[in-house]
Amino acid sequence: MASVGPHRIVLDVDAKAGGGDLGPDPHELLYTALAACTSITVDMVARRKQIPVTRIHVEVSGATEAGTLHLSRTVTLDGDLTPEQRTFLLGIAEKCPVHKVLTGATKIAVTTALAAPVA
Repeated sequence: MASVGPHRIVLDVDAKAGGGDLGPDPHELLYTALAACTSITVDMVARRKQIPVTRIHVEVSGATEAGTLHLSRTVTLDGDLTPEQRTFLLGIAEKCPVHKVLTGATKIAVTTALAAPVA
């Protein structure tokens, strides 16, 4: 179980990995974050620029090969869009904050906290 503000998210792994498949695994949550951020970012810009998008569909998948995570993202834009508008919005997808984090340098500071012994 993970907590994000007031929200609770059940996380697990499939039975093959020793879990109960009660929720998405951490990698799936990462893919979902990229898909959601992409969709939200494109939608916000399309609204601001009054580009007539009627539906934004984003699919993200990934695979690890030789220690490197390879992500694949497909963005489908529905609506009466010109080729220029489609190209512009696909460029905006590259600018979503999660995309920037995943393609930039990331440093993780790890702090270990041990639970107090139970008396």
